[in-house]
Amino acid sequence: MSRYNPRDYDTLTLLATRPGNDTWPRDVAAMPAAIRPAFAVIAAVASNGVIGIDNRLPWRLPDDLKRFRALTSGHAVIMGRRTWESLPRALPDRQNIVVTRTPGYLADGAETARSLVDALSRASRPAPTFCIGGGALYRDALPLADTLYITAIDRAFTGDATFPPLDRDQWCEVEREPHTLRGPEGFDYAFVTFRRVGNDLAFSTTLRVNKGDNDV
Repeated sequence: MSRYNPRDYDTLTLLATRPGNDTWPRDVAAMPAAIRPAFAVIAAVASNGVIGIDNRLPWRLPDDLKRFRALTSGHAVIMGRRTWESLPRALPDRQNIVVTRTPGYLADGAETARSLVDALSRASRPAPTFCIGGGALYRDALPLADTLYITAIDRAFTGDATFPPLDRDQWCEVEREPHTLRGPEGFDYAFVTFRRVGNDLAFSTTLRVNKGDNDV
């Protein structure tokens, strides 16, 4: 099927929530925006597109970690294997789903999925579901996402992982909150929210920032 009638939604819901169903993203991408499950990408991106080096962040930005936690807590987070291995443990108060093609891969405190398609079908927490990296998974996620939460860092960094270029014809900036990191290694940055052009789906996530708690 390539087109959907809203009357088919109950059937589509059963189809989309069946674990391991590889038709999930293709079906959802064709669904009307008003009934499409919410899927968001969240990332911190340097001015030259860098998002990481040696499987870690190239910067230390505590407020970005607080925002990440505030937005993603209570939701499902989907990540690649290398991103998972960069974490000290499963992210608390979130459904952790790791995408890996390694047979029998064990991720303590997380579920594993063989593809982004499979991972999306396994998400069981309230919407939105978040893609949290890395670069290859971001590239797969962008065509399906309705919202981007980007920490735009106004400085170039050396790195080996990058965020895919955005097609600005497809995305509309709806919010920008500028900030400055003080100190000798400081830089300007902004919390930026993008919505997909033509997407009438609206959802909000309440920020629950706990001052002084940097645990993502």
